[in-house]
Amino acid sequence: MDAQALERLSTYVHDIVFTNTGNSGAGTDQARSDARHLAHSAISRVSAFITSDGALLEARDELLAKVGIDVAGLDELLGLLADPADHVPSPKRRGEGFECREPTEAEACVYLKSAGVPLSMVDEICGPRVGRAVIWRSAIWEGETIVAIACLASPVSTVGEHKLLINVNPGHLDRELYAEHLLDAAIKQASKNNPAALRLSNVLGQPTVSAMATSRGFVAREAGPDLMKFAIGRPITQDSWEAIRHTTRRKTGLCLPTRWPQLSDSSRNIVVTTGSAQQLNLSPERFEDMFGPTLYLWPGREAVIVPIQRAYADELLGTNTQPRFSFIEDRDVSFLSRRAYVNTPRARNAMRPGLPILFHESGKNGGRSAVVAIGRIVDSVLIPKETVSADALRRVVVDDLSEFSAVDEVLMTAFDNLIVCPKPVPFATLKEFGATGARNLISATPVSHENLIRIAEAAWSK
Repeated sequence: MDAQALERLSTYVHDIVFTNTGNSGAGTDQARSDARHLAHSAISRVSAFITSDGALLEARDELLAKVGIDVAGLDELLGLLADPADHVPSPKRRGEGFECREPTEAEACVYLKSAGVPLSMVDEICGPRVGRAVIWRSAIWEGETIVAIACLASPVSTVGEHKLLINVNPGHLDRELYAEHLLDAAIKQASKNNPAALRLSNVLGQPTVSAMATSRGFVAREAGPDLMKFAIGRPITQDSWEAIRHTTRRKTGLCLPTRWPQLSDSSRNIVVTTGSAQQLNLSPERFEDMFGPTLYLWPGREAVIVPIQRAYADELLGTNTQPRFSFIEDRDVSFLSRRAYVNTPRARNAMRPGLPILFHESGKNGGRSAVVAIGRIVDSVLIPKETVSADALRRVVVDDLSEFSAVDEVLMTAFDNLIVCPKPVPFATLKEFGATGARNLISATPVSHENLIRIAEAAWSK
């Protein structure tokens, strides 16, 4: 190593971290030692410099831009690493005429090879587990036959893409349902603990998978035929912005703005910079689509809390904590990414498109009396009870619409970007926030921006 180059870079780092910031430690032996260690790491092209030093962490944006080295705290590093203990087998789910469960490695390989997937692609995702810590698989079975499958190989390091392969029987009548469910499940699995970059292998003869992936926020890669998806996996608040933008850059290579975007009337876009320095000007809605599941809780954004009984929440939201009996079939809505909530037309003003929708599970019949999930309202329309379309009925969990309205119409509210709360927020906590309204959440209740932030932070607190 060139001693003079090391000394020059060490002095430059010292000035960035200590001298230019007026740090009281500037010029001390410790400061110069820290600067020298970081300079040595940068010249050696290490991927990251791990430290607990506050001065180095505070200067990390400038160090990354000017020196090209990523400075991270130990807690951040541990949070980025995939842990095999985090692997939870795909839960068994039964739909009408099919079952969703985890296949063995051998079963996955046999199906993929019989479907004509190139052997190199099968080996890359289903072969020897060199360098990969967490493997997730899910398949749709009809009797003893696999008709659709998803395989996800997650990186063991702090960087790298999650490699995803999905194959659906192209002639099956329910191919769209199966592709949508497997895509959604894989995205949520990849972003369960941290923002994730997913690379979906492009397989010939899978137009349904490609079309469904595009609708779920996958985009063409800058090079190659595969598709990419970036998933944050949780709501974004001003307090969480700093941690999320660092994690997003490390995991995906995408740079979010250094400062929390205020989204003023004169600037409604969020500028995201790619690894090739291309700038993407994304509307808040497009940002949520591209990075979903996520909700960007910009200043002033309000929400609505709606009540839901446990029996409905189990299927509509997937929040059930106990496995269902194997003979009980889930409705199609349990396998769709866009779902619908039914209530009275009186709630129309509260159920506005674009609002986050928080689901409060009732305490009746063993319910948790807590907010258990959050999503984004896509549209909310009045529909005559007698003319509800088959597609609309497919996205709800009720048979009889009459109980939801005393008039001839019901309010059908479609939502997406559904995220289950890691920690349900109890009614008592909502009461303390003043978020339960005059009727204690027995109907759709508007939520102020301040309370939306409080609820999100309570649900995602460590």
